[in-house]
Amino acid sequence: MMVLIAKQGWEAKIVDVETVFLHGKLEEEIFMTIPKGYCEIIGNHEGKCLKLNRAIYGLVQAARQWWKRFKNEMVNIGFANSNIDPCLFIKQGGDVNVLSLLTLMTASYR
Repeated sequence: MMVLIAKQGWEAKIVDVETVFLHGKLEEEIFMTIPKGYCEIIGNHEGKCLKLNRAIYGLVQAARQWWKRFKNEMVNIGFANSNIDPCLFIKQGGDVNVLSLLTLMTASYR
């Protein structure tokens, strides 16, 4: 995609959403143990758990649920999902065509 942008002289913008996985809506009922620090604030709730209403980081379903929501919203605003790459969305209209490529990047450092 970057080579195509450079070769065609197109304008490119990069957006980084740091809290992206917190915006997925859960379809399943998921419960978790009460975190230790939280117990210290609200008192001892031994044997109890929390029901999650939204996705949290580290949850297996978080990425999948966010992706489903993102894809639906892109289609709702007029983008077509590419048959070649499911992360590529295309919107054509008039003199302007928009390509949106979703990439989830992971970085590790010491």
